Amino acid sequence: MVALEPVDEADAAAPQFVEQRVKAEAGDPVARFKLAGFYARGEGVAQDLVEAARWLALAAEQGYAPAQNNLAVCYSTGAGVPKDQAKAIEWICKSAEQGYARAQCYLGLSYAKGEGVPRDQAQAIDWFRKSAAQGFPDALNHLGYCHSQGRGVPKDEAEAFACWSVAARSHEGAARNLELLEKKISDQNRLRGGVRRDELLRQIGATKSKGS
Repeated sequence: MVALEPVDEADAAAPQFVEQRVKAEAGDPVARFKLAGFYARGEGVAQDLVEAARWLALAAEQGYAPAQNNLAVCYSTGAGVPKDQAKAIEWICKSAEQGYARAQCYLGLSYAKGEGVPRDQAQAIDWFRKSAAQGFPDALNHLGYCHSQGRGVPKDEAEAFACWSVAARSHEGAARNLELLEKKISDQNRLRGGVRRDELLRQIGATKSKGS
């Protein structure tokens, strides 16, 4: 019986790395974004956060929203570039304004916490809603919390129930929040929340259909 040698993950990823490198050097922004991921994770190549940030910057400058979002994270955390909150906000805004749901959620958090921008709960809610309309679980979870606490919006357990019910399918935090809410929510708010949940699901489906 022949024993198979264990596959080295770096070796296994090497062909994909080479393929993306060729496309990236030819100017493909998606390939540049993917190549940055290989460098960041150390797949198919030695891990190099500086090189990852360099390729992200090239893709971001071409207007590729996911790269703009990830470059913002680099500046926010100091991964491969000097930590710079102003640049992080600059890039997250560019990504969010293109409609990238993850960036919209993170921008909402920035306004909610006052990180890199003045604290502004109304702006936070606005960006959370834009992201939630695309079904982004983190945004739905944050929006549910805002409704449950009356942060920037009227306190409304039915709205919180709706947001957390949708997000709970893939978000552990939302599932826990929903479980806690279900122990105290009134029957009337539960019923109203169920109606709103179904409305949200239809709205998310419509938004995704427009984007496809």
